Amino acid sequence: MASKFSLKALSAAALILAAGAANADAFYVDVGTSYDTVGGKVNSTSTAVKTEMNVRYRSQTTITDTNGSLGLDVGDRTNTTAGLALTGINTGSLATTAITNFTPLPVGFPSPGTNSNNGYGSNWVISFGISNLQGTVTGLSPNGPTISYDAGAVINFYIWDSASGAAGLNFMNIVVSNGQTGVGGTVLNGRVDFTGIEGNQFANLFHSADKSCNGFNGYFDMWQNCGANPGDLNISFRTDFNTDVLVSPVVIPGDPLQFVIGPADHDGSARFELPEPGSLALAGLALVGAASIRRRKQAA
Repeated sequence: MASKFSLKALSAAALILAAGAANADAFYVDVGTSYDTVGGKVNSTSTAVKTEMNVRYRSQTTITDTNGSLGLDVGDRTNTTAGLALTGINTGSLATTAITNFTPLPVGFPSPGTNSNNGYGSNWVISFGISNLQGTVTGLSPNGPTISYDAGAVINFYIWDSASGAAGLNFMNIVVSNGQTGVGGTVLNGRVDFTGIEGNQFANLFHSADKSCNGFNGYFDMWQNCGANPGDLNISFRTDFNTDVLVSPVVIPGDPLQFVIGPADHDGSARFELPEPGSLALAGLALVGAASIRRRKQAA
């Protein structure tokens, strides 16, 4: 297959995001251990307040030629594997896939000289992986195709921590709801999910710095307790990636109707977005109401 197109427009597929919100929410990361004495920490075992994470990853995308034209067309299907799902859940993979740093809040919180990362990068590291991120080519341009992504893929987040001995421990997931890639990079939409992670010692690794519900500000605690059912509270996550490498699709041997892009490296940024305080209050009321109903049923 001879066509060549911008990896920015296609293989930059990977993570997730919350649609529509304009501002990142402030957060901090509490690893449970005090690794440095730099000022600005929210508490002794956490980072300072942050708003974004800088991220790098490696991806590979398989394209299926659905109409047999032997070329890239609208309607062709894509399937992307990225991060640790591609390179493996091991420390060697952190060289190509990891959160590389945290960005401090520029106004109203500690100045750049006191924005502690609490030993991040040397004592603990966070990484991620996603597989089976499927999509459909919806448009073509000289710069490459536009792809619309399906719902359902899951981004798994992992932590390595020297104090606890955690090595590739899955502490949080994000479920993709939709997304799109085109000229300018890739954006995906989804929400934080802790299903199956209850009891994990790092489930509350991320905390909101300025929002809470029912007295909770840890993301797992809010997900678990702010609503009638776990997961009722929508904690979103946004990521943008830009990659400008031009690559040629390679036909998969023995199957002329499939070709592969990558592996290729990307970088970008990611952030969390939470509901406004009024929505959090309503979630708290819903939880109180549900508890009241359960008590009345038990008393009957």
